[in-house]
Amino acid sequence: MNCIDNIAESELQRRNQLKNMIDKSQESSLGESPPDGDIANNNYLCLNYHVYTTHEPCTMCSMALIHSRISKLVYIKDSPVTGSINPGSGNGYCIQKSCILNWKYEAWKYIGDDELINSGIKLIDDDCINV
Repeated sequence: MNCIDNIAESELQRRNQLKNMIDKSQESSLGESPPDGDIANNNYLCLNYHVYTTHEPCTMCSMALIHSRISKLVYIKDSPVTGSINPGSGNGYCIQKSCILNWKYEAWKYIGDDELINSGIKLIDDDCINV
């Protein structure tokens, strides 16, 4: 959540700077239309970002990742009580692959160097589910 908040703050600053540039351009152009701006073209803050975290996200954080439009999550430890990625965690939501939501992302669990299989991570089942 802190990471998404930091990205949102940076994006707000970028959009304000762009708006100021467009406003100054309008003042100096004497009625000409402003240049095409990028103010609202990317409303998803983390579109196609990869998120790496130590613990499996809870339901609130998992939904925040969906709303931010990440493409991949990699975590190290399961959160058996509050997690919402692994089918065996929390209520078994597996939010990242829910068919009733309008976005999905890959979820990977790092399995460590001792159990190195392929690149050391395993994909949490990628079949679409209804929750």
